[in-house]
Amino acid sequence: KEDRNIKDILEGFKKKKKIQFWKQIQYKSDELYIQENDISVENILNNISTTNNTQKLYDDLELFLKLNPKEAYKLKKYINMYSDDIAMNLINVLEMAETIEAQETLMQIVDSEQSSHMNKIRAIIALSDFKNPSDKLIDFLWDIQEHISDNTKNDIQNTALLALGIISSKIDPDLSIDIDNRLRDKLASTEDDSEKKVLLLAMQNSGSNKFRRSILKQIDSRNARVRKIAISSLEGVDDEKIKNILFQKFNEEDNPIVKSTIIKTLQTLSPSKKIAHQISQNVLEEQDSSVRKEMIKYLVKVKDIYPQYFSVLKQLLTKETVKSNIKIIIPSCFNLFTLRTFKFSCKNKYEPSICLRS
Repeated sequence: KEDRNIKDILEGFKKKKKIQFWKQIQYKSDELYIQENDISVENILNNISTTNNTQKLYDDLELFLKLNPKEAYKLKKYINMYSDDIAMNLINVLEMAETIEAQETLMQIVDSEQSSHMNKIRAIIALSDFKNPSDKLIDFLWDIQEHISDNTKNDIQNTALLALGIISSKIDPDLSIDIDNRLRDKLASTEDDSEKKVLLLAMQNSGSNKFRRSILKQIDSRNARVRKIAISSLEGVDDEKIKNILFQKFNEEDNPIVKSTIIKTLQTLSPSKKIAHQISQNVLEEQDSSVRKEMIKYLVKVKDIYPQYFSVLKQLLTKETVKSNIKIIIPSCFNLFTLRTFKFSCKNKYEPSICLRS
């Protein structure tokens, strides 16, 4: 259906890069598909409630918006009109379209008094997934508390901060510096524990390695939830100083949930002989089963590197009474043949010491 003859097409191919050429061909093919199927925002949305194959309609709409970016603005009205499921899918289509106009439409949805609380949240989440967020979008997310004046303000503002963390992780490091510095400043200046929790999660979204100093300051917070999030934000931040600080905090901490989180975080870091030794000394005396569980997991993880703790696991097996903890220990203490024999001979799953003696 090409007007030019084959020689002209081949000549064009020679003059242009292959990728550009095939993009042109794909664009023309998509345009033709849109025309032949009479695809438009209105036609698709008039059929959306009656068709069985809604996914095809959403795919067609995404293609149409990529070829006709300004048509994205029409979706705001329909998102406010249709059911929750359809509104969610239309927001997803705007996200997939990846155009400036789609970004602006999603911002308008967040800004609109007619938009539902859930659609505002969805729109912000969709905005965080854009590969090329505009400066206007980043400014919008920072200023969002001034855009929202109803009782959903906190939810919207918190979601915007989390979105900024995600955006910071994707854009050029030179451009993310401003977002990172503002997150640090907000965390340092706020006295609100709820805001601290969200800012720590935003830093986790951005990449905790950049914020280790700011995060470490929060592990002594008076609020256990803030301490827990700060500690979990250090997962994968493999640094000897951080490992030592975390285990020192473990010895001082009295909240079992926070103590469990410390050992979970240590499991994501490279093994430490010093910490493994201290855990092996304390695990038999630990009273909380959930904390003991994480300590057992740590010893199981390092037993091949530090075989001396194999005997501690065997000793634990004779004393442990919690079924879920026993299930973690057993595979690490026996080879496959012994494990099969163990399962066959052990009638009382809650008394492993009987099996070991037998």
